[in-house]
Amino acid sequence: MEENGRYSPRDQDLLRLSVQRFEEMVKHKDQYFFDVDTLLNISDHFTGNGDFNKALHACDYALSIHPKSTDCMIKKAQILAFNGNPEKGLKLLRLAEDIAPFDPELYILRGRILDIMKQYDEAIQCYKEALPYTEQKGMLYNEIAFTYQIINQYDQSIHYYKKALKELPEDEQLLEEITTCFTVTSKFDKGIEYLKSIIDNNPYSHAAWYNLGEIYTFMLLHEKAIDAYGYAIAIKSDYCDAYFSIGQAYSSTEEYKMAIENFELALKHNGIESVTYFEIADCYEKIEENELARTNYKKAVGAHPGLSQAWYGIGVTYEYEENFIEAIHYFNKALKIDDTNGEYHFAVADSYYQINQYSKAEESYEKAVEYCPEDVDIWYAYLNFLFECGHSDKAIEQCRRALNEHTDNSELFYRLACYLYEAGKIKEAYLQLEDALDLDFDSYLIIFDIIPSLQNDMVVLNLVEQKRNHA
Repeated sequence: MEENGRYSPRDQDLLRLSVQRFEEMVKHKDQYFFDVDTLLNISDHFTGNGDFNKALHACDYALSIHPKSTDCMIKKAQILAFNGNPEKGLKLLRLAEDIAPFDPELYILRGRILDIMKQYDEAIQCYKEALPYTEQKGMLYNEIAFTYQIINQYDQSIHYYKKALKELPEDEQLLEEITTCFTVTSKFDKGIEYLKSIIDNNPYSHAAWYNLGEIYTFMLLHEKAIDAYGYAIAIKSDYCDAYFSIGQAYSSTEEYKMAIENFELALKHNGIESVTYFEIADCYEKIEENELARTNYKKAVGAHPGLSQAWYGIGVTYEYEENFIEAIHYFNKALKIDDTNGEYHFAVADSYYQINQYSKAEESYEKAVEYCPEDVDIWYAYLNFLFECGHSDKAIEQCRRALNEHTDNSELFYRLACYLYEAGKIKEAYLQLEDALDLDFDSYLIIFDIIPSLQNDMVVLNLVEQKRNHA
C-alpha cells in the first residue's frame, strides 16, 4: 500500500525484499511465484531507477505466470510506449482489449500512446470512448483538452477544460491551462468573465484570483493585475508565485523598489532562487544601484551556475563602472554557456573596443552580427567601429551585408554613401546618396554626423536641394 503517494516504511521493506527475491530468481535462472501486484511494484521500482530492461523483464515474467492480467499488459505497454516502442505498446493493448473490452485504462493508455505518435485525432477519439466506462471524467476531459491544445484547437480545448474543472474545481493546473488558452487566443474578456464566475462561486479560490491577474498582465493592465495577485495572497499568504508576479508587474511599471520588495517576499516563501535573484538584480541595475545589482546577480549564479543571463548581468555592472577587463571576464563566462548569443558577443566587442584591443573587438563584432543579424543597432555599432578604425572598404562590405538583412533601412543607405565617399568612390557615393534621399529625405542630416566635411561638398548640397524641392 502507498501512503500520501509514497510507500510506507513497512511497504518499502517488503518491496526491497521482493526485488531482492526477483533478482535472485533471475540470477539463478529459477522460477518463483509472485502475485500480480508484487510484480507490478517490482517493475515500477526498476522503472523509477531508469532500468527499463529489468522493468520489462518483470512484466514479461508477470505475464508468463499471469497471462490474462490486463494490469500487467498495461504496465508493459506503458514501458514500451514511453521508451521508443509505441507500436509494440499498441499491439499489446489490442490483446488486452480482447480480454477486458470495457476497461477505461486501456482506452486512456491507447490515447496517450497515440499522442506520443502524434496521431492526435485518434487519441481524442480514444479518450472520448473511455468516458462512459469511468468515473474519473475530469481526468479524461483534461486529456482531451490538452490534446486539442497541442493541435491549436483552443476553442475545443477551452470547452473541455471547463468540463474538467466542473469535475475537479480545485485543480490549479487546469485553471492555469485554461488561462493559457484564453491568453494565447487573446480572448481576454472571455477569460476574465470565466475566472470571475469561478470567483463568484468560490471567492476564496487563490488560484482563480492568480490566473485573473495573469490575464490582466497579458493585457498590460498592471494595476488590476497587482490587485488580483493581492487577493490571491490575502487568501494564501505564502503564495510565492503571486509575490513574484506582483514583482514583475511593478517592474513593468518601473516601480523598481516595490518590485524588489515583492521579489524578496517571493524568496521568503520559497521562490525559485536563481530567477528571483536575477529579477532583483535587474531592478537594482535599473535604478543604478550597481553594487546591489552585482551582489544579486552573483547570488543568482550561485543558485544556478548555468544561468548565462546572470553572468552577463555581472559583466554589465562592471561595464557601467568602466572596468572593462572584469566586464570581459564575466561576458566570457556567459558565452561559455551560450556561445551563440549575439548580445553577449556585442558586449564583449564593445568592451574590447574601449580598451583598444581592436582585433579582438572586430572578431567579436563579427560574431555578434552573425548570431543577431536582426538587431540593426549591433550593425550600427560594428559599422561605426570599422569606420572609426579607418576600414572604409570593410565598412562598405559590412554595410551591404546589413542591407541584405534590413532592405528598407534608410540610415544604412546613408551610411553606405558615406563609406563609399570616404573610400574615394565619389561617383558611386553620389548615386548612393540619391537613392537614400529618395527613400527617406528627412534623415539626410546623418551624413554630416558621419563626415562633417560633406557640408562643404557642393555636389552633395545640390543633391539635397534638388531632392528637397521634389520631396
